[in-house]
Amino acid sequence: MDLLDGCFVAVWEGTDGSGKTTLRREVEKRLKRLGYRVASYKTPSRTTTGLFAVRYGNRSGVDPLVRMLLFLANTIDDSGLMAKKVMSSRPDFFFIDRYYLCSVVYGLALLRRTGREVPDVSLAMDLVEKMGGDRLIRPDLYIIVDVNEEERLRRIAGKKSSDRSVERDTETQNIVRKIYEDYRAANPEKAILVMNETGKLEETGEYIANLLISRRSSTRQ
Repeated sequence: MDLLDGCFVAVWEGTDGSGKTTLRREVEKRLKRLGYRVASYKTPSRTTTGLFAVRYGNRSGVDPLVRMLLFLANTIDDSGLMAKKVMSSRPDFFFIDRYYLCSVVYGLALLRRTGREVPDVSLAMDLVEKMGGDRLIRPDLYIIVDVNEEERLRRIAGKKSSDRSVERDTETQNIVRKIYEDYRAANPEKAILVMNETGKLEETGEYIANLLISRRSSTRQ
């Protein structure tokens, strides 16, 4: 899906508890201070497909493929709403907090966790993007956020969630890390890894904001 010229689309991905949303908000705040227009969208959303994905997909015993397709359905279904938001707000930067890469990565991770054979993440993404066609927004950059496992577990300890079993399972999260790394290795110009270390929110936020400004500038030349 083609958005406005000059609108740079960055998708925030990563492990549960890595601080994606907090870091995104920090970067958004910094960019706005510099005079840039920023809009954002978070999935799973409060739309019909988003609510159903969370309510049913996170139930204990739901098949991981069913779960994957439910969350994928929400991201694809909401793509039209995202495009409308961009067209109405006309931002310089559009941030998506988890998009279809997340649905694919977590789906493959849970399938692999149960012992099923799964395709390479780049192959799975290629299939989704071909089938999604112009319905999907094509990101300019994936920002994959992570943190060391001990800190990740500490962060989610007091957090309310409908998906505790996946969040607390270190083995599943390690598979998620590996799949994200596979995607990043295959798409080095399109995906970066950011370690969101404790006490370095402002420093990390400044680094990402500067990187995004540079990337947006280079895409407009």
